Amino acid sequence: MNEQEKITASQRVVQLTTQRELTEAEQVELTNLRELLAAQPDLNNPEEDFINPLITNSGE
Repeated sequence: MNEQEKITASQRVVQLTTQRELTEAEQVELTNLRELLAAQPDLNNPEEDFINPLITNSGE
């Protein structure tokens, strides 16, 4: 899933979660999108594996 697909999926999740009553199909779509967005990143994508050395939680 590339960045544009993630953005589109996130926007759809927001759209669905702000509706008052969802159809069964929309409930399924929302669940699927949430699972897709929560999935582990592609291990072959070096950009997502990059660790910024300037941002740490070491407390130094």
